[in-house]
Amino acid sequence: MSQGLPYPLGQVFAMMARVNIVLVGAFAVMANGGIIGSAGTQFVSLAASKHSVPFVVLSGRHRPL
Repeated sequence: MSQGLPYPLGQVFAMMARVNIVLVGAFAVMANGGIIGSAGTQFVSLAASKHSVPFVVLSGRHRPL
């Protein structure tokens, strides 16, 4: 697969017990702290929360002129 998750969404919960941290990229961060990410990001965040795995969002920063 060229984009998205390398595993079907059902297997994410099974794999989550094996990871130490989840890193995801975001297209944008909203003023209220929400993110605009790729498909499946919300499901991965819910799986990380359920397994108490830290979930970190990486995003670029744009500074207006």
